[in-house]
Amino acid sequence: MAMQILLVEDSLEVQTLIKGILGNRYEIQIASTAVEADRLARSRNFDLILLDVMLPDGDGFQICSRFQNDETLRNVPVIFLTAKDSVDDIIMGYKLGADDYIVKPFEPRIFRAKIEGKLQKSTHQAEGAKWLKREGLHLNLHSQRAYLVEGENQKQIDLTPTEFRLLYTLIMSEEQILSREQLLDRVWTQETHVTDRVVDIHISSLRKKLLHLGHYIRTVYGTGYSFSQVDR
Repeated sequence: MAMQILLVEDSLEVQTLIKGILGNRYEIQIASTAVEADRLARSRNFDLILLDVMLPDGDGFQICSRFQNDETLRNVPVIFLTAKDSVDDIIMGYKLGADDYIVKPFEPRIFRAKIEGKLQKSTHQAEGAKWLKREGLHLNLHSQRAYLVEGENQKQIDLTPTEFRLLYTLIMSEEQILSREQLLDRVWTQETHVTDRVVDIHISSLRKKLLHLGHYIRTVYGTGYSFSQVDR
């Protein structure tokens, strides 16, 4: 699967230039505004964020600060890509936690080398937390905690270890139907004397704790359960 880059840039010319430089090696998602940047950043697991400073509806420095204060985003590398070239601006970028600060205009080969180097390094680093994200729902695989997310706000869901494993198993098989027997094998691997009824009880509890996202877990009558964000 191609590594994913979020490019926060309002200039169509620069968007086209960067796509041309990086080629088809990476999957690039584009946000032209601060609002789009906030929404997209929380919608999937990005490997790198390229961030302009001057946006039509906001300031890249403020965006970076928000990302650094967000538990689900603070481990994503950020590289500023901007025409603001004063020493104070560059220092500000690094103080906010940016991994690099590239001033426009830039030499394409050097730019590509920096991006490739950063992504290669990130791939080999042991990250403190791995996140599995779905719309409105984030799972921290390192701490085994789940969160309901709405905009910049997130609330931890009080899940038992078994409920977390069950939710993770369903998400990892998204849009697939898992029978009760399959869920028993994958979630209750070390336990014996567990019946199908236990699966139903845990599914019911999990739905209640997911509140308005409980409908993500669908019952397929006579077969089992599936996780889906698609409205039916």
